[in-house]
Amino acid sequence: MQFELQILGSASATPMTGRHPTAQLLAVGEGRYLIDCGEGTQWRLLEHRRRLGSLRVIFISHLHGDHYFGLFGLLGTLHLQGRQEPLLLVGPPGLDFVLTTQALHSGIQYGFNITFVPVDTEAHAV
Repeated sequence: MQFELQILGSASATPMTGRHPTAQLLAVGEGRYLIDCGEGTQWRLLEHRRRLGSLRVIFISHLHGDHYFGLFGLLGTLHLQGRQEPLLLVGPPGLDFVLTTQALHSGIQYGFNITFVPVDTEAHAV
């Protein structure tokens, strides 16, 4: 099976001309997997003619803003586009609290299920 990894952004948290916060899109067969979702990720996906609705899983590596601040907007856009397929969200503990709090205060109720899988992203000595 072939795969393609597209770097959508690789910059740091500080805005830079011509660079974008971190996000990578992994395509395996028909599946699309987003690795991190920095601010502006959905714009980068559109610039590269990638369908937002084809995302199956979103992985967030850690809770620094440059890795997940684009997630709120992306989920909102998927909702507005009428997404119904479930979405798997994999990330560090606490990400579910952040998203739930954001949804509560913005009044949004997603029209699709988001299943959160917490992953301990802290390094441990062996």
